[in-house]
Amino acid sequence: MSSDPVEEFMRSALVTWVSTGAPRGVAGQGRGRRPQGLTQGW
Repeated sequence: MSSDPVEEFMRSALVTWVSTGAPRGVAGQGRGRRPQGLTQGW
């Protein structure tokens, strides 16, 4: 609905962050699984 690029980026980044299982432990799972979506997005 919103055409704001920043808002769209944050929303997509949040979806990627959640899909990689970050809420359960960013440091633990992030380093072990190395989420590619997050790396590409940032």
